[in-house]
Amino acid sequence: MKQGESEHPVSGGEQASEPVASTRTFVSGRLLICAVCVIALAAGYYGGRFARGRFGNAAADVRTTVAKSDKEADKNSPPAPVLKLDPDAPVPDKAEPLTREVKAVVDCLVATFPESPDALEVQARSEVWLGNSSKAFDVWKKCVKLDPRYVYAYVGLASVAAERAEHDQAVEYAKQALEVEPNNFQARVTLTQSLLQLGRAAEVPPVLEPFLKSDPRSQGFFLLGQAYSQLEQYEKAKDSYEAAIRIFPDYVEAYNGLAVAYEHLGQPDKAKPAMEKFQKLNAPEKSAARIRGSTVSDLKLMQEGAAALYADAGSLFFTSGRKADAETVWVRAAALDSHNVLCRQSLAWLMRNAARYGENIAWLNQLAAIDPKNPSYLIEVGRTYEKLKLLPAAEESFRKACKAAPANDAGYVALAGLLLRYGQNLAETATLARKAIEIRPSAANYALLASACRANGDLPAARTALEQAIKLAPQDPSYKAALDAINAGPAKK
Repeated sequence: MKQGESEHPVSGGEQASEPVASTRTFVSGRLLICAVCVIALAAGYYGGRFARGRFGNAAADVRTTVAKSDKEADKNSPPAPVLKLDPDAPVPDKAEPLTREVKAVVDCLVATFPESPDALEVQARSEVWLGNSSKAFDVWKKCVKLDPRYVYAYVGLASVAAERAEHDQAVEYAKQALEVEPNNFQARVTLTQSLLQLGRAAEVPPVLEPFLKSDPRSQGFFLLGQAYSQLEQYEKAKDSYEAAIRIFPDYVEAYNGLAVAYEHLGQPDKAKPAMEKFQKLNAPEKSAARIRGSTVSDLKLMQEGAAALYADAGSLFFTSGRKADAETVWVRAAALDSHNVLCRQSLAWLMRNAARYGENIAWLNQLAAIDPKNPSYLIEVGRTYEKLKLLPAAEESFRKACKAAPANDAGYVALAGLLLRYGQNLAETATLARKAIEIRPSAANYALLASACRANGDLPAARTALEQAIKLAPQDPSYKAALDAINAGPAKK
């Protein structure tokens, strides 16, 4: 979820001018009340899950009834397709029931949005997921008929053509994708791979080099290395393989290419360690482990693929106003894949806008567990707690954000802002603001420091901080107004 800067006073706000009654942390006060409220929020979350399980079928019946009444009112309007999916049902432990479930969801999606390229694109990817690339190809062709500039269809068509070894066709589809979206990396990869297969290596550097300057990627450098190897430009090939390895140190094939390039450059002393690294990474026991892992995780990979399809299907249901269906498929996606971020972000956002705060916090905490170094989820949890006036819990979440990402200023900004807004631990606020400035010396962070210094009665430091904020953002009048308020001093009675 996108995370903006924390709201905090620039300087001279009400909280800065009022005397501070207490400097105790929120965590040490009102903790019992907060704990009770958090338990209530958790109960709201599990109550929501129970309600889905208990009343999900009833909701489907209501939708069917509404559709029937609409049909009676308008004989020309067919009833809206009904999504039949229990989000809390046990996750299938075999492929067959999972494929049936996914097919039913995708069929409902396409029946609901028969003229939507997005819905058809989900259908095409579901066919790829099932191993039916030929059928996926036909569906992507339908997408192009509906929208000649639909980039995802061209990418899909190019990938299927390449899979069929129809590389001339793959090149054309990939070029069409890049005409619509020049920065589409997958289209660029498919184009490059097909050019190499066709022996047209000279066309590869113009495709990859400008892109890699702005968006360096290991696979891109590896493919560039392959092109230069085909062109027998081994110095450039070496540089490309080394760039790929710098980005991804365990890039097995890049070490092989690098060893070959060194041999052609007459540098066997460098070729030997590169080949040894390739052999180590490609050792039989590692290959066997990879094969065993793939075999064991086939069902898991299918579940993850299904979750990705559901995440996109939910977005389509949501934008059409079918929020209940969107929630259903997103919850099912989360059950199928414990690491799917998109469905959990969507659910957290949906819960927040529906004022279902217990569920909102629960999904955000799951996201924080999936991406523990990303402070934005914990900060959002803290803001939700603050909105509910559960200030000890808000402070605790902001402190967790600081620990989770000590090199990110967002947690320190959020925590300092909270303490300033409620006049708590004011001495710490200046320390937090200085830490934020150390990480990111922005105008907003200097303004935060000014607020902290003023709240602590250090007006010279507040002036200095605001002067720095003005230098960094002279177009923002609020910093100048805050400085003028400090310089004017207390109003005379």
